Amino acid sequence: MVDNTMLMDLIDAYLTECEIRKLAPKTIEGNKKLLRAMLLWLSDNEQVERLSDLTPMHFKRYLLHKEKDGASPQYINDILRVMRTFSRF
Repeated sequence: MVDNTMLMDLIDAYLTECEIRKLAPKTIEGNKKLLRAMLLWLSDNEQVERLSDLTPMHFKRYLLHKEKDGASPQYINDILRVMRTFSRF
């Protein structure tokens, strides 16, 4: 069942899709870094490791956390871009 998929497995599948779509290696590496940082935060702070546990509120709390940490608006926009494409995947 898709809902029980571990988020790390889903991220790996997404990154493979990025390679298939011939995205630049630097773009793929950036996406990987952003998604894994988000996954680590979700696991540590929200106890989310499965797709079925993930809600839009988790994304919002992660963005608020990054903003409070002093992330630049450009970095927040980069996170949003990657989250959007990952969510559509």
